[in-house]
Amino acid sequence: MTLRIGISARLLHNPPPGLGLPTKRLQFLESGMATWIMSHGVVALMIPFIDQTSVPLRKRPPLHDLVANLDGLVLQGGIDISPATYGQPPWVDKAEYDPIRDEYELGLLRGFIEADKPVLGICRGCQLLNVY
Repeated sequence: MTLRIGISARLLHNPPPGLGLPTKRLQFLESGMATWIMSHGVVALMIPFIDQTSVPLRKRPPLHDLVANLDGLVLQGGIDISPATYGQPPWVDKAEYDPIRDEYELGLLRGFIEADKPVLGICRGCQLLNVY
């Protein structure tokens, strides 16, 4: 059976003008990441972020089922992790962080680790593994 690897989504909370989506949060994965994973005969699937605070959900997203149906997780690179995530003040004034993504990815990471499934952290993903 072909391996199925979940990839955490990168989040763009305020897309630049001209994309036609000025009030929408975008989720994406870097095409090179998908190409690299799939070039090894693996199915790459982006795991969408579900904002549980903005929309009333009929049901809670099934993290357990998601983890059960995937063979591993890749945490993409991106913006630094907020020091508040690990109980520290920002180390640089006016630095940009994404605490929403931090929480989303830590939840995914926790699920995969508890299921004893492999996780690969790339750049920011390595930082997140260390924070976890």
